[in-house]
Amino acid sequence: LENRYLDILNINEEIAGMGSWEFDVETSEMLWTPNLYKIHGFNQSDFEPKSSTHIEKSLNCYHPDDVPILHDAFEKIISHQIPYNLELRFTPVGRETIWIRAMAKPVVKDSKTVKIVGNLIDINNQKNAEIELRESEERFKSLTKASSGGIGMHDQGILLDCNDELCR
Repeated sequence: LENRYLDILNINEEIAGMGSWEFDVETSEMLWTPNLYKIHGFNQSDFEPKSSTHIEKSLNCYHPDDVPILHDAFEKIISHQIPYNLELRFTPVGRETIWIRAMAKPVVKDSKTVKIVGNLIDINNQKNAEIELRESEERFKSLTKASSGGIGMHDQGILLDCNDELCR
């Protein structure tokens, strides 16, 4: 039955574009699920099981400006048990940069963080759609503001927004 649960977990991680991990604070051992290796573009066979080199190689995939953010979040989760949920730029081996969501929470025993459990989720499509929407809204606002004609938006006769020309 346990193998069946692992199969279900692995399939669902692949469907969700997610990979999971566990870090042992005392031993620095790192455990990854198979899909986390795929997200990074790594071959699982290239890693010593539970090796701390997972962390070094993973950090090389993050945008240089985002590494300090992740490092700070990791320090806070260890020292203050503060979970994190971050959107970061990430470059898998052999691929273009994507957006990922990195989330983690502490496992605490006797008021001390003993392990950290987390995941990475590929949110590139969602993030790109958000960026495109924001840029489209900015273009619309610029066009509306620059228009010499009056432009307004209303809902059932209630004026919600208008440009300067309509307000005159």
